[in-house]
Amino acid sequence: MAIRKILIVTNIPTPYRIPLFNEVYRQLKVRGIELKVLFGAEGYARRKFRFQAEQCQFPFAFLGSSSVAFGDSEKTMFSYGGIMKAIRAEQADRVVVSGFSLATMRLWWRSWWTRQEYIIWSGAIAHPGRNDSFLRRLQRRLVVSRASGFLAYGTLAKDYLIGLGARPDRVGLAFNTVDTTFFSEETEGLRKSLTAGPPFHLTYVGYLSARKNVVRVLEVVKKLKESRTDFVLDLVGDGDQREELENWAKNNGLETCVVFHGYKQKENLPAILARSSVFLFQTDFDIWGLVLNEAMAAGLPVICSPHAGAAPDLVVEGETGFIMDYADTIGVANRVSQLLDYPEQARQMGIRAADRIRQRFSLTDSARAYVETLLAEG
Repeated sequence: MAIRKILIVTNIPTPYRIPLFNEVYRQLKVRGIELKVLFGAEGYARRKFRFQAEQCQFPFAFLGSSSVAFGDSEKTMFSYGGIMKAIRAEQADRVVVSGFSLATMRLWWRSWWTRQEYIIWSGAIAHPGRNDSFLRRLQRRLVVSRASGFLAYGTLAKDYLIGLGARPDRVGLAFNTVDTTFFSEETEGLRKSLTAGPPFHLTYVGYLSARKNVVRVLEVVKKLKESRTDFVLDLVGDGDQREELENWAKNNGLETCVVFHGYKQKENLPAILARSSVFLFQTDFDIWGLVLNEAMAAGLPVICSPHAGAAPDLVVEGETGFIMDYADTIGVANRVSQLLDYPEQARQMGIRAADRIRQRFSLTDSARAYVETLLAEG
């Protein structure tokens, strides 16, 4: 079948998705194929980034979608109102839809009386107690059963799709990534003008929410402070637990070695990453963790939680960083101390991390795999 037009349906235009869509649009355009992106909404309460329409090189439109937050501040559902009308109007040959959303359910329903092909783009991974209820797995098996193809964020996401019944040969691996060139070049340019510590900077970037459990990082800092004071932890991000974490730091005597920076836009992150010696990525559950891509692209050694979906794909143990459970406070603190005591070894690890991102996880590579899956014969 000759493919003339592809439609992507996703929730909101994020700063990390726009560069990917630009590259996918470019690669499809040279093949004479149109691309259009339908966003459910422009944003929602928890997301603090600024949407800059001028950065979108691809055609896009917004659906009349409402959003509902439930459970906690991190769970938001979009209605994708008007999606059926939009799909009929666009007359795309294939539709890519994010995850197992209401949009995916509507496309599954529509597939019973039309020949519309839909491809599920998913980062969902197995997580006992979170996404393994009978009804949830049933719903996901249903939409998987009629999908013509799949795009997975990473290895764990691919395994999860196969576990739901997807044919392995129909699951494309388009690694989840960001504009890594931006973080590499901007950070390196700023780093040249800086003098190495002390004080050494440790960095965490992410939401300050219950799921991230950032108090684990503070516990590591408290333990580290028992043996050294030549460091500062830069906590970048905002969220429901910020006040609680600030109080915890104060009550445990960490005011002089922990700085809460709040949320920072993408363009402000290289200045923080450039002065950092080690990147700390703690989470109790992340289907991926794009801040890990950013930090590694910026040339930082990382200590990554095993509960991040990106860990097995990005982190080569002892080469680009370490995968460690932050519940092991003493072990993580000792590893941080080791990296600070041997800065040249840490620097070389950061160089290898940047090389790995450049060689396997660039926007161009991810978009190429994305396009190959879109154009694959069913």
